[in-house]
Amino acid sequence: MPVSDPLSWTVDQLVAEICHSAVLYQAAGVSVANIPDGAALEKQLRAREITGREFLNLFDRSEIAVKNALNIASLSQRLALVNVSDLLRSRSYTHDQQAATAGVKSLNISRESRPELPGPSDHTANGRKRKKVTPVTTAPVPKRPQAVQTYVAGPSAGFLPDASADKESWSHLLRWENEAATDDIVDLAAEEYQEEEDEEDEELPEEEEDVEEAPCPSKLSQNQVVDIINERIEFYTTSWKPNKGAARGEEIDYDTVRMWEEAEASGQRKALVQKYNMDHTYFRQRLDTLCDEIVKFPGRNAEQVRRQCCNLEVTVESMELAGWLRDIYSLSPVVNSDEELQDEPQPNDHSPVQQPHPGASMKIIDLSSPSPQSEIEEEMAGKVLEFRRQLSIPDLVIADSAEPAIMPTYSEVVPTRTPINHGDEPEHASIGTVRRWLWTDLMEHLDRKRVVSKAIFELRVDDRELIRNRVWRVGKIATIREIAACVEMLWRGETKLRGVLPRDMPKILVVTDLFLSWWFCRNYFKGPKAPKEELAELKLCIEDGSAEMTTFYDYVHTVMGTTFSEEALQHPERPSQAKIIEISDDDD
Repeated sequence: MPVSDPLSWTVDQLVAEICHSAVLYQAAGVSVANIPDGAALEKQLRAREITGREFLNLFDRSEIAVKNALNIASLSQRLALVNVSDLLRSRSYTHDQQAATAGVKSLNISRESRPELPGPSDHTANGRKRKKVTPVTTAPVPKRPQAVQTYVAGPSAGFLPDASADKESWSHLLRWENEAATDDIVDLAAEEYQEEEDEEDEELPEEEEDVEEAPCPSKLSQNQVVDIINERIEFYTTSWKPNKGAARGEEIDYDTVRMWEEAEASGQRKALVQKYNMDHTYFRQRLDTLCDEIVKFPGRNAEQVRRQCCNLEVTVESMELAGWLRDIYSLSPVVNSDEELQDEPQPNDHSPVQQPHPGASMKIIDLSSPSPQSEIEEEMAGKVLEFRRQLSIPDLVIADSAEPAIMPTYSEVVPTRTPINHGDEPEHASIGTVRRWLWTDLMEHLDRKRVVSKAIFELRVDDRELIRNRVWRVGKIATIREIAACVEMLWRGETKLRGVLPRDMPKILVVTDLFLSWWFCRNYFKGPKAPKEELAELKLCIEDGSAEMTTFYDYVHTVMGTTFSEEALQHPERPSQAKIIEISDDDD
């Protein structure tokens, strides 16, 4: 710590103390995990040439924590820097002196600055000097006329004026002889004070009535106020992007791939997920509080309510940044099975079949998939191949198979086909097994569980993870209520749910479309939308409890931990229930 006052620090001294040393952070009670990145902070300080005086005078809690003037992404790190700033202010005697004399310096009390007002002359027209008259408030005169008479009747022996002179000199006191006149003596000061008290007493009930009166009511209903709030939140949410509002040249380089790799390499990824999730929860609660205050005390019209919503912008942007960083670090090293399928080479129908090695004595059997013999029979059927070609579903290449795959020729055509019976427990199927399922078989069998698994398999990675987070974090009761409300919304032909933020609507719609795939037993994401009559029938089934929504939720919750678990997505080639069986050459 330099001996000099922090207010007189140069840029180098300030950088050395708050960027290259942790002493001030420890003195301020900041944990090591919340200390800001020294290199990034030094870059900001040197770019702006911020000295100790500017740091203490200009960068307060609002500038650092709320407005993020130094471009520190983490809220906890910004609060740590605020604690250090407060500590330096307490140690700076010059800063305390400035704060104490700031109000006095703002006043110009010099004699030269006061305007000279023309006043009355000190002398009258006849040359007599004026005297300053000081008003004096006297006490009431006691009602004792007899004392006055005694004083008049008994002058001192050394001064005996004649009667006429005495009468003329003291005649002004004769009015005290009238007893009624003494009753009319009034203390003007006391009377004025009493009148002021009476006026205050008269005004007090009116003020109390004003306090008791309710504020001027708004012309908008509560639903209209909520709609305006949701509209502004949606606007702030959609217009947000990283580095929004940052000055040119001060943008933070958010290299998401590098950020994720560095966090994964250092083992801090899960800690960062938890940290940014806490930040997101904090800003979400703060946003709810601000919205409740606006709903309780709204403006008179829509324009005033929109001005009130301007206070939500900073909170929404902070919440979006925390959620964005949380989602980045939440991504696990998952291989996109859909992209992997597109990238891998497609097998040629006329290519020669690779024969297995004669010494091969091991075989992997997926217990949740059909038997090898049934797979061979189905692959021999040319119509199965034709169905796969029509649906644009690539065939699965099973590597290291114990028996050679028999490839059909174009001349082989089977006139009829029996739908495949896939067996029980579809929730334990592997990704490879789900890939082999055909929509035609599932739709003919009305196999709703496998329809759900197939639909999840063909979803994009972000939609799949969205369903996982929605099912695991929201819970069964809330998810079922959201689906029921969304079905009713679709039946009415509307696009919004009351009381739901616009940013949550896409999440609810994805889960609802998955449920509609379950109910109509087809891929509702890619197929035609249900007409109003079918939605009305589904709405009635939901109301009487025959829609099996609990079964749907339980199945989705299960397959997200089995078939589509993070480990299974990292290794999509593995069967879910694999068993290695050694087969000797004698068994061939």
